[in-house]
Amino acid sequence: MGAWRPRNSYVLALAAATLLTAAGLLWRAGWAPSVARSAGVPDASARSDWPTWRGDASRSGRSGAALPARLHLRWVRQLEPPAPAWPASQSKIRFDAGYEPVVAGKRLFIASMVCDRLSAYDTETGNELWRFYADGPIRLAPLAWKDNVYVVSDDGHLHCLDAASGQRRWSVRGGPDCRRLLGNQRLTSAWPARGGPVLWEEDDGRKATIYFAAGVWPFMGTFLHAVDAESGKTVWTNSGSGSTYLAQQHYSPAFAGVAPQGYLAATPDLLLVSGGRTVPAAYDRKTGKLLYYNPSSRALGKDAGGYEVTVAGEYFFNQGCLYTLADGKPILKAPAQILGERVLAATKKGVDLYELQPFGRDETVKDKYGKTHKVPRYRFPRTHQIELATPVKRFYCLAGARAYAGGEKGLIAAIDLPPLDRPGLSWSARVEGEAWSMVPADGKLLVTTTTGKVYCFGEEPAGRVLTHSLPAGAVDRDQPMPGDGGYAMVWGLGERAFDRLMELAADYHVIGIDPDAALVASLRHRLDRAGVYGRRVHLLAGDPLAMRLPPYLASRIELGDLQAAGLGRGAQFAQGLFHCLRPYGGKASAAAEAGDLAALSRAVASADLPGAGVESAAGALEVVRDGPLAGSAPWTHENADVANTVVSRDRLVKPPLGLLWFGGPSHDDILPRHGHGPSPQIIGGRAFIQGPHVLRCVDVYTGRLLWQREFKDVGKFYNSTRHQPGANEIGSNFVSLADGVYIVFGRDCLRLDPSTGKTLREFKLPCGAGEEAPHWGYLGVYENVLLAGSTPVAIRGDGRKTPLNLFDNAPYASSSRCLVAMDRHDGRVLWTRRADQAFRHNAIAAGAGRVFCIDGFSPVALGLLKRIKKAPEEPVTLRALNVRTGRVVWETSEKVSGTWLGYSAEHDVLLEGGSPGKDRAKDETTSHLAAYRGSDGGRLWQEQIKYVGRPMLHGKTIYTDGLALDLLTGKPRTRLCPITGKTVPWTFTRNYGCNTPIAGQHLLLFRSAAAGFYDLLHDSGTGNWGGFKSSCTSNLIPADGVLTALDYTRTCTCSYQNQCSLALTTMPDVEEWTFQSWTKLAGPVRRVGVNFGAPGDWRSQEGTLWLDWPSVGGKSPALGVQVEGKPAYLRRHALDIAGPARQVAACGIENARSVRIALYPTAKDEKKDKYTEKEEDKYRVRDEDDDDEDDDDAFADKGKAIDKAADKNADKSQDPNPAEAQPQERSYTVRLYFAELSDLEPGRRVFDVAVQGQTVLRGFDPAREAGGPGKTVMREISNVRAVADLKVELTPLRGQTLLCGIEVIAE
Repeated sequence: MGAWRPRNSYVLALAAATLLTAAGLLWRAGWAPSVARSAGVPDASARSDWPTWRGDASRSGRSGAALPARLHLRWVRQLEPPAPAWPASQSKIRFDAGYEPVVAGKRLFIASMVCDRLSAYDTETGNELWRFYADGPIRLAPLAWKDNVYVVSDDGHLHCLDAASGQRRWSVRGGPDCRRLLGNQRLTSAWPARGGPVLWEEDDGRKATIYFAAGVWPFMGTFLHAVDAESGKTVWTNSGSGSTYLAQQHYSPAFAGVAPQGYLAATPDLLLVSGGRTVPAAYDRKTGKLLYYNPSSRALGKDAGGYEVTVAGEYFFNQGCLYTLADGKPILKAPAQILGERVLAATKKGVDLYELQPFGRDETVKDKYGKTHKVPRYRFPRTHQIELATPVKRFYCLAGARAYAGGEKGLIAAIDLPPLDRPGLSWSARVEGEAWSMVPADGKLLVTTTTGKVYCFGEEPAGRVLTHSLPAGAVDRDQPMPGDGGYAMVWGLGERAFDRLMELAADYHVIGIDPDAALVASLRHRLDRAGVYGRRVHLLAGDPLAMRLPPYLASRIELGDLQAAGLGRGAQFAQGLFHCLRPYGGKASAAAEAGDLAALSRAVASADLPGAGVESAAGALEVVRDGPLAGSAPWTHENADVANTVVSRDRLVKPPLGLLWFGGPSHDDILPRHGHGPSPQIIGGRAFIQGPHVLRCVDVYTGRLLWQREFKDVGKFYNSTRHQPGANEIGSNFVSLADGVYIVFGRDCLRLDPSTGKTLREFKLPCGAGEEAPHWGYLGVYENVLLAGSTPVAIRGDGRKTPLNLFDNAPYASSSRCLVAMDRHDGRVLWTRRADQAFRHNAIAAGAGRVFCIDGFSPVALGLLKRIKKAPEEPVTLRALNVRTGRVVWETSEKVSGTWLGYSAEHDVLLEGGSPGKDRAKDETTSHLAAYRGSDGGRLWQEQIKYVGRPMLHGKTIYTDGLALDLLTGKPRTRLCPITGKTVPWTFTRNYGCNTPIAGQHLLLFRSAAAGFYDLLHDSGTGNWGGFKSSCTSNLIPADGVLTALDYTRTCTCSYQNQCSLALTTMPDVEEWTFQSWTKLAGPVRRVGVNFGAPGDWRSQEGTLWLDWPSVGGKSPALGVQVEGKPAYLRRHALDIAGPARQVAACGIENARSVRIALYPTAKDEKKDKYTEKEEDKYRVRDEDDDDEDDDDAFADKGKAIDKAADKNADKSQDPNPAEAQPQERSYTVRLYFAELSDLEPGRRVFDVAVQGQTVLRGFDPAREAGGPGKTVMREISNVRAVADLKVELTPLRGQTLLCGIEVIAE
């Protein structure tokens, strides 16, 4: 037992006191809030139960019932080793790295993230009482109340079970529909329920509400629910906050709200929702309204956030950080834990105790720019120190005045705290592994460990410690998941189902589907006992055609019972089957009687399946999905292809996009983001990405690791946490083709088998006798020719601090002395050409049988070489060489100054220029562009124009970061304004992002705070896939029919909602919100929509640009909208609405009496927009991540003002035509959109609607007209005469008025 001593003076309590901005923070010295538990909260403080995670709704970790002073081991149960969703490097969301038990009476409830089950055990013996299987992993602790126990699952549901029997009483789906995807390698709901349930009991104790959340990707929608604990009926749902336009890290905004992952906590007024990797969000517990969410805050470090949250008095504690409960303002960061009202910190000598009364004093600090500021620093006052002979690391719970903690080597310990007589260590024991959870309940201490063991300690010594072991598994439990074969499916389980599933489980992760629920339940139990359920086999009861399964999932599908599988539906069955097959060889097979096989063959033939092959044999038939998806294309080089177009030819990746899979292998072995390593490359269904010492291959359709091979220091140059141009300057060191991956390793180039990673051939550059072996520089492949830059040449030094010099055969450089062509199969050297100066790697492109190259240093480099008298005499020359002979086809030295070449084979145009940007080379050409005919070198045009980024050659258009030019003329591209129909310059803008855009056929792709895009297909503006940060390296790759985003953010600790790999596929029904690069409008309006309460703008299939009002989602055209009344705005997710035009109807305005829309907008209307240009500038933070070095010099900031210039260009040509300056009367079609968003039944909301003073709808009841709440209804009024503005009036007759949107179309 250790000694203790009280401390009465305020002492510097904890390291890591926090720097805060003072604005808005309530602060006064001696601040001492009360810390009392709210009455009516179900908890463990007054009884021996532990009904929920950390005991109660505030997650206090406290029980009022003390445990016996001496505890003895009673029983031990081994569960399956935990299989957490996220890797160890994602510590903030490791909520399922161990088992989290709860206790009610004599029952112990433990959920399994491995086997998808909830089990009940006897607390006295550890014997299993019953088990329940969900349709997906159960990753969070259950919750017990009265005779019920509740769990949320990755199947997207909250399940209510009878606590005595495990029978399901009811289930509530968290997401809007039943679609599924692959999440963390398992088949889950598209909206997995990972917002751990919390229960709030009303004062009388007879009624309670359970809160839970589903959806972890804001761009897919997040759904927060309050349901009655007895009946499961919905009290309220918030489905509209996922796409809120909020400042993310770097104080830059994106459409990205909270992504619930972790445990919810409740107070009388608030519901705190853990944001996974971000800070929690606060909602009104009674209504579901979002109150605050501050993911951009860095006051306590940019790595703030996590899945744990504890409410204590006027504060909440999250992942070591304290915040005010009222507004979420950060107070301090401390390596401590809060249990009840106590603050405990483990030290090397023992335990320090603090009061939950932070105090502060102003201190003068210097920021990273050297400026001084006075800021308040907060500390906890320390009250006691308790010395321990054996230190502990973590505190788990508090029972009475005794804390239970864990330490090294499996130590678990009880520590008596004041006011007990002798504070210090009072009891200890050892467990196998590290303690994960401790629960004081039923007079016992129940401990789970990271190895999956459960220990029960009780007062009475056991005559014999009961041990419950796992059954011996038929499949090695340490085998990777999924198996080497990927994913297999069995439709219609049929006879011998168990044996066949076990056979397939040796090589695949198997998903079996059958409509017979009893058969599925029986097989789940058998497979679980065999040790494979969840890990290698997953069963679902139902109709596979109704399950909305993800596309491209299965490498193999076996059809067992064909009738149970759905064969009777003919072509529909074949289409559903083919939908699930993976391209590049996915197979579906059936062994059945001749009649069924003939029916299957007819079904496949009638379904018209592109790429389908049918093979038959005696008693069997096989359907094969051969080759790539029709319309897809690869991404084989750093800049898409060897022509440097920076544009994928894939036609399938088109917005809107939804989630296909997420998770994949950890980024731990991948290059850091600031080193700007090579972009991932995709071909043949495989994505290749590099690490410092590895090359990794991932399946683009499922995210599973196909192979990873070690190459020591292969990514050495890119393995930097400093901001450097990396591959943007020197190029990529690998190229990916269908039959070989070429990678530079040392002074060799290896050709690897894309399917295995094994070496097929080694290539060496030609070298003269006695010469040093040359390094490889540029790498590219054109048809059967391997193109290589040999002997890289580098200019080192700055001439000021370090001497300037020119180095030949440097390991890494932006140019090479020689260009070498080899046969890419056998390595024969076809030709070699030595440069007069040097071949710039980014200025080598191939197409139409030619290699185009610039032989010359950049103007900046030539200036440096002149200073040291090493400037070459030969001019900078642009050449076209025959790719197979090296013969000069044409050349020119006239006004050649580019550092970049790109070639459009479609139009035979060669573009010379640069690729300036803050993440590009320091000496890039910044304002020169010239175009040549590729066939003969004839110059087509030349322009001096400021631009940023790599020129993207998209058909006849050159896109750069914000601007667009005509490829054939060099003139600025224009567009028709979707509102006025006027011709205006084409521009786009984006928020903070440290990469330059790349393109697909229908999208520009970049970072804009979060992952960002510009929708080219609908010309609708800049949007986000909110919920993750794309990399400094361009990693949003549209290829092979999907948009793949392999995680390339290693070393980034910014608190974005998720940090993992994912892939997106076209989903026409998901939301897409955008903002514009222009605000100025000058009438007359030809077509426009006003979407009340929307988070941003969007463009409909018919071409209407719908504007958010009030304008809250970024820059938006200033239409001039006025609303009278006392409006309140409503928002639901579009998938939460039934019927057409649901993105309009998902948002609305209540209690408006009139709406006026300007039909001739003027400059005055810009002032009426709530989101002003000044507000936009506030978000344009250009700093890099705070923990990294500043940019080396001004070259890194080139083009800083280009986007602002683009914004100004966008507003040109909007000045009114004199003929249209005066408003004229016109005829319009007006469409009014409604949906009952508050779930009021018919008859509870009735109003009249008038347009331009004429009543057009009398006694209008949206719910009745639409056929119920949550359904859309539109009313169209033609030949509406209007001059300067349109006025819609709403007169309430019963309840409040409601209007979702107004669409105005000039006739």
